[in-house]
Amino acid sequence: MSKIYNTIIFSIVLLVWIVVFTILYRNEPLNGDLTRIGGYREAEFGWNNPREEFEKDLFHVAQHIDEYDQYYDVVVLGDSFTLYSEKIAWVNYFIEKTGYSVLAIHFDHTDIHTLLASPQFTATPPRMLIYQSVERSLVEHLLREGRVASRVVNDHDIQNPAPALSFQPIKTVKQMVNRKRTWDDIERGFSDTVSYIQRALMKDENADMALLLDMKDTARGVFSSVNQHGLLITREDISRKAFSDDKITEAAVILHDIHHAVSSNGKTHFSLLVFPDKLSIYEEFLEDQSWGGLSILSKLNRHYGLLRLDRYFKEAVHINTIDLYMPNNTHTSSIGNKIAAEKLLEFLEHNPGCQGSDSE
Repeated sequence: MSKIYNTIIFSIVLLVWIVVFTILYRNEPLNGDLTRIGGYREAEFGWNNPREEFEKDLFHVAQHIDEYDQYYDVVVLGDSFTLYSEKIAWVNYFIEKTGYSVLAIHFDHTDIHTLLASPQFTATPPRMLIYQSVERSLVEHLLREGRVASRVVNDHDIQNPAPALSFQPIKTVKQMVNRKRTWDDIERGFSDTVSYIQRALMKDENADMALLLDMKDTARGVFSSVNQHGLLITREDISRKAFSDDKITEAAVILHDIHHAVSSNGKTHFSLLVFPDKLSIYEEFLEDQSWGGLSILSKLNRHYGLLRLDRYFKEAVHINTIDLYMPNNTHTSSIGNKIAAEKLLEFLEHNPGCQGSDSE
């Protein structure tokens, strides 16, 4: 009896191993955040066109405000759209065009109050502070920051405007890189495959993490992935936009406070850089248009002049730009990041005070 029992157990274990290694062999290394958390196949949604990467990161990343211990031309307070993958980050393209030294720190590691009160910022203010956020998190970030009461000033109280910005481009080394399609580390591959199987079996439970929306045939060619009819997004593109007009107005007031607080030293320019949600850019291609029209950028722009990256990104998609956002990821690709940096510089040149007045 025990022999039969052992044989059954051995057969089950062997079958599980065969399934795991078959999936490991057929699948590709997980590369995107959405394929990873949603249990989607990288071979189906991974980007297939080579992407441009910088040979090395050109900016510094602080894990704590105490690491801001020397002068930088620019300080970026931002999220994963700045820090997700440094070698394709928009900051590198910005540095390439300006020659500026840049420090980036994540919202998780500090807030605007702490940053403005830090010894280094006070002693040697940067030329510019860039407040970067993805669209879906912007209002939440600002409401969490709250009013910058100790530094709030009126326009006429601001000292002489910060000196005009001047740029000196530098030479950089970039290369075209292909996505890895084979496993370099079998142990990591086994771990990722088991994780993939778990998430694939729990797709309903994972519905709050990643969402696959059907796209029209006209969307064919917007991504380089094998799958040409699905838009993979984070559900937060939808769930985190349920803000009333009053909350958006409140967020805009806080934004004006921050702008004034940063600018009040007469040395530092302030700029807001908002990356549109992936859904906001590709909504017109969706089969179900009820998922569209959720963007908050037009509402916010009525109260604070934004750099409307969403308009430039949509223009790029309309002229057949492939992989503006990565098909397997919620983030912009190197193509999108390069456009963001270029448009930010154009915006700064046309809006010396670093607050624009883009029309609706």
